[in-house]
Amino acid sequence: IIPLSDKTINAANDGVVILSTWTPTEGYLIYILHSDNYISVYKHYSPLAKRSGDKVKAGEVLGYTGVSKQNSSKQGVFKFELWYNGTPVNPENYLTFE
Repeated sequence: IIPLSDKTINAANDGVVILSTWTPTEGYLIYILHSDNYISVYKHYSPLAKRSGDKVKAGEVLGYTGVSKQNSSKQGVFKFELWYNGTPVNPENYLTFE
């Protein structure tokens, strides 16, 4: 979990949004399908900038950290996951974080 405040959440790589929704347990979330069966998952952030079916480019804004009415208990918290062939993998082995 990365503590942030009012920052953009950007796509890790080019892909297609396969899920863009809000849930009571995870808040706003987006799943992006990338080439070679990678899926990146972005959870606990404010309003969605992309919808299911949207194509995205690496670095494109998906949403923002901060407070939303539905997710005020998760203020400034963002969760990123990377999956390969249905198995979670350590994103630090695949991406550089600033």
